Amino acid sequence: MFWKGSDREFFELEKLTALKIRGTDPRANILGGAFWRVPKGFIRAMFKAGAFEDVDGLAFHPYALNPGGAVKLYDKFISVLSEFNYAGPLWITEAGYPTGGWYPASVNEDEQPAYVVKTITGIAARGARALLWYQLFDSYNKGESPEPGNSEAYFGLLYPDYGRKKGFYAYSLCANYLAGREYRPDLIEKNNIPKTLIVFYFAGKEGNNTLVLWNDKKSKVKVQISLGNSGLLHDVSTGENAAIPGKTELDIGYMPVIITWDDEEPYGVPQISYTKDD
Repeated sequence: MFWKGSDREFFELEKLTALKIRGTDPRANILGGAFWRVPKGFIRAMFKAGAFEDVDGLAFHPYALNPGGAVKLYDKFISVLSEFNYAGPLWITEAGYPTGGWYPASVNEDEQPAYVVKTITGIAARGARALLWYQLFDSYNKGESPEPGNSEAYFGLLYPDYGRKKGFYAYSLCANYLAGREYRPDLIEKNNIPKTLIVFYFAGKEGNNTLVLWNDKKSKVKVQISLGNSGLLHDVSTGENAAIPGKTELDIGYMPVIITWDDEEPYGVPQISYTKDD
């Protein structure tokens, strides 16, 4: 459903709703906005009308054609909020890409894991409080497509019979190995790595660390990674993992890889060195 009233009526509704919720349940976590894209004038008007005075955080839906577009929208949203010195939490209450239908943002199931990881990682690194994926289930089981043009039927990570799409494994890995960790780009030692190699380091306070890497081109680059201790290399398309030594050489391509390992002390310093192109 979409709002059909005036902007002023919406601002008043937001204020009154927040006050009513607060009076009913003082412990409720109230989110305002739920903006799609970045309607700058509308957001500014909401702030000036005091619509956010009684909320605990703001909600945003960075729907875009691809992960890079989603992250750019998030950055634009932050830029508008900075005009009002907003420093509260931001929640992504919807993000996703359909694997069918006519929406331009649709992606085939083989690429779905890359879209999931790149979107979640990019936004997590920017400090979002939470990211909720749209949505858990497709409308039809695999092989069924009675509504091939209805994109809304194909946003899921699971089929109705609980069969798993490839994006399920990517989302599960991000949920397990990014949550509760701190984005620490300052702790990575990078040696001559190409600009196309994207690296995110999320360090755990208890020494449980996560690296996410991919190459922004379809080609692969060979890198040497030093973790200090042995770790696990996770396949984002299958959820399977393989043990790797503390110092290993990997080919990094378009599909992200996730590496996890434990250190005796918190905030280890991984090293990544460029070897050569394949």
